[in-house]
Amino acid sequence: DRSEEKPMGMRTHRVEAAGFQQLSMRRYSPIASPSNKSSSSFAVASGTSTSEDLNRAVVEAYATVLKGLCKAPDLLIVSADASCDADQICSMLRQLCRDASIHAVSTAAGCISEHGHFSVGLLGIADSRGCYAVGSSEYAKDADARQAGRRATRSAVKAAQSLDKPALAIVSCSTGAEEEVLKGFAEVLGQDVPVIGGSAADASFGSSAWLAGCQSGQARSMKSGVVITLMWPSVKTRMVYSSCYNPTAAEGVATKVDGRTILEIDNRPAAQVYADWTADAAIKEKLSAPSRPQSVLQESTLFPIGLRVGPGTEEEEAFHNLIHPGSITEGDGLTCMAGGIQEGDALRCMAATKPELVSHVEAVVKAELVDSGEILGALAIYCGGCALAIKDSLPEVATSFKSALQQKSFLGFFTFGEQGTDPYGGNRHGNLMFSLLAFLGPAGDSL
Repeated sequence: DRSEEKPMGMRTHRVEAAGFQQLSMRRYSPIASPSNKSSSSFAVASGTSTSEDLNRAVVEAYATVLKGLCKAPDLLIVSADASCDADQICSMLRQLCRDASIHAVSTAAGCISEHGHFSVGLLGIADSRGCYAVGSSEYAKDADARQAGRRATRSAVKAAQSLDKPALAIVSCSTGAEEEVLKGFAEVLGQDVPVIGGSAADASFGSSAWLAGCQSGQARSMKSGVVITLMWPSVKTRMVYSSCYNPTAAEGVATKVDGRTILEIDNRPAAQVYADWTADAAIKEKLSAPSRPQSVLQESTLFPIGLRVGPGTEEEEAFHNLIHPGSITEGDGLTCMAGGIQEGDALRCMAATKPELVSHVEAVVKAELVDSGEILGALAIYCGGCALAIKDSLPEVATSFKSALQQKSFLGFFTFGEQGTDPYGGNRHGNLMFSLLAFLGPAGDSL
């Protein structure tokens, strides 16, 4: 987890690095009022609706947000099933609230909040002492993702007109090149601005996922792009990046890698090693099939590969960034849904049962937030692959988050890839993870 204590630093100037201009900004610190009641200017509330009419659902969700905030929001975060029309949602929101910044992303299974599981949900933030700025950029192919990450970040920086580095950022993008988007983000703001986010998703792993975002005016939806919201909240925050999986005894070393494809583990074809690790009959059946590629995306959901991160030597203390195997390739390589694995990296087979995908959320989040004091509200990102595996239990996942978050307002996304900050301060893209941003009250301001 990560508290947002940000000492002040240098004023804005530009420095040349790696062929681009990186912004050097002051480090951000939430400004406490003399009475140490900075949270009095901050409010967060979620809104959902059970209506099948999309316009009515948006109106009802927004009305619930207004009731919770008691004022108009400065930022609206939208989570909606990919079957919902993005432009219709954004158009209706702009009619209801002309001044709020909007960050919207489609998910694999709608959204969750403290009220349960829904098709459309909103999280509104009103913060008269804070600042929130949204930037977006479309890109046509994965090779352009890094540049799009830079463009979206610079657009948000320009909109914010702040001399301070943001305390954190929400990053949403299309699947396929998330690591490149994060590199583009870091090229503008450096490596020390933590992120939370997830990749746009749909239930069929098809092409209906969308994103939309704007600082002002009408938000335009994108099928392939990136939306970045920079945040300077007036309250402290706590971030969690974790999973519901446990390490098994099966481990090895990546000995040959090509991009997101692990070709060999311990000098053997990676898919053969993986099938041995899992001992799963369905995965072994796919391995024995003669044609390639063979999708194992659904079969591998309970058995991700863990990339060990950090210097820890005790396995129970090690942090694993999870990678979801997607397909078996020619030569029995293993193409995955996230990258970042290098030759020589230590890998481990992780495992969870479907009940653990529900119950572990509460246990992990409570442990991470045990000393956080009062929680005002939260944004949660939960893997869409996990959600689809336990779709009938998503109301229980909502209950788990609600219990861990002191019954406060939250909004949860179901994404195909999760972004978060590991315990060592690195921003990462992983799979089958969950990421959490909690806003803290005065009792948590000392963290």
